[in-house]
Amino acid sequence: MLGGRFLFGDSESYWTLARAIAFGEPYRYGNAQVFRTPGYPLALAPLFWIYAGDPPHLLARLQAAFFGVLAVWGVWKIAREVFGSKAALISAGIAAVYPGAGALSILILSEALFCPVMVFHLYFAIAAWKAASPPKSALLSLIAGIFAGLGALTRPSWILFPLFIGLVGIVVYRGRLRQLTLLIFTIGGMILVLSPWWIRNYCVTGRFVATSLQTGASLYDGLNPQATGASNMEVVDRRSAEIAAQLQLGDTFGQELNARNSTRRLAEAEVLLNDRLITEAVQWALEHPVSALRLAVIKFQRMWSLRPNMPELARSPIGIVWGVIFLPILLAGLWGTVKFSRLGWPILALWLPAVYFTLIHMIFVSSIRYREPAMLPWLVLIGGTLSEVLRGCQRARTPVNMEAPCEVKD
Repeated sequence: MLGGRFLFGDSESYWTLARAIAFGEPYRYGNAQVFRTPGYPLALAPLFWIYAGDPPHLLARLQAAFFGVLAVWGVWKIAREVFGSKAALISAGIAAVYPGAGALSILILSEALFCPVMVFHLYFAIAAWKAASPPKSALLSLIAGIFAGLGALTRPSWILFPLFIGLVGIVVYRGRLRQLTLLIFTIGGMILVLSPWWIRNYCVTGRFVATSLQTGASLYDGLNPQATGASNMEVVDRRSAEIAAQLQLGDTFGQELNARNSTRRLAEAEVLLNDRLITEAVQWALEHPVSALRLAVIKFQRMWSLRPNMPELARSPIGIVWGVIFLPILLAGLWGTVKFSRLGWPILALWLPAVYFTLIHMIFVSSIRYREPAMLPWLVLIGGTLSEVLRGCQRARTPVNMEAPCEVKD
């Protein structure tokens, strides 16, 4: 927060929606009624009750720090499930001091809540795969689906991940019927969590909306004639205003409701604008495939940059230190992925979030902020790798007992 304002514009919308939930006001930001999914605002809402008014931002940062502790605990649980106790301690220790995770634990952004929710989704998914009995496996998959649904309500882009990893597992590994069964129970858990939001959206807009009506704005932000790979909402806002004029929406998106701007009228305008922005973004990409491909490469570079995307930070000592820390983490995770590939699906569940988020943000806008949640399961791979290294060093230091009887084979 700078000068009493939030550092990120997203924070203001979460804060406003949390206040609306806390005080029973209509769930809308301005006049946009499906602007944000309610996961993070629901988490922030109790702070307004505790403080009996508008709480200090420090309280939300303390809450984010608590979510960060939960994420570290989740990393420990996954590492213990996959590699054992020693790897669990190493993984949790790295997660506790990893700068990217620490940054997400002090900012008023949805990633603060999403990180522990995502980690526990992966933990229950791996536990379900390793469960000895089908009933236990089904139950754990259902719980994994519940956490996946909470993840989608917090970060909408997560909604396709269970299907993505499930289909990859079915194609790559044996036991396809088992993989399909786990996927079905996971999707069932997601539906349990997401259905109230779907019903609410249908009542408001008259159509099915899986997450929010900001998909169009987000997609246009990443694919338009002026796109650079970074977010530039001024371009999106300007184009949105032009579309509103073309569709004769007039002052529908004004700050005050009136007889002309009924709730349904606002919802219809929101839907029309979202659909139009999606259409224009897709059409631009199809008409300019080379530019879209070049943007995808730029977005990949932005997401996996060794130093912060902001030039002033990249050139600073902080940016240099960030790169020095991140490079060995990246390489160790890659080594762990190769080394433990024999363990099958659990390893897939640890590295595939990084692939998934990369593919998503090679289409939408990109920055290193969007890779950081995927680094938490990545740290589990590092913990497994380091525990193997330590075990090898211990074996090398163990003296050979020359007096022990030798085994003689005929």
